[in-house]
Amino acid sequence: MRELLTVYEVCTLFKVARSTIYRWISLGKFPPPIHLGVNTTRWFADEVAAVLNGTYHAPTTRG
Repeated sequence: MRELLTVYEVCTLFKVARSTIYRWISLGKFPPPIHLGVNTTRWFADEVAAVLNGTYHAPTTRG
């Protein structure tokens, strides 16, 4: 099972505010969260680690 991180944990790792994480998501620089409930979001730890390592690439969509 993949480890999940909270928004607080993600913000702590990057030393940024919550709004910065969501801005990065809108710019395609950060993976979108997984919604586990109405007020519960999490990120896969391995995807967050990829951002930290500089190896994250946003998936491309064809339309």
